[in-house]
Amino acid sequence: KTIYVNNASANTLTVPPNSSVAFTVGTVIDVVMEGAGVTTITAGAGVTLNGTLVMAQYDRVVMTKRATDTWIVTKA
Repeated sequence: KTIYVNNASANTLTVPPNSSVAFTVGTVIDVVMEGAGVTTITAGAGVTLNGTLVMAQYDRVVMTKRATDTWIVTKA
């Protein structure tokens, strides 16, 4: 799956807890930032994010679910 963020203003992408959206462990989600506004990736309640959390225009990150509420976020 790929999420495209295209916003001229600063914005936030929140990773939801497993209790809200039960992605399977091992799920990989690409996030591509197309707009000029800085995108910050934040953790929902109880979620742990490890890795890159701020994106600039044309950055691409890969989010990989490693455990129930744990994600690794790396620049691609």
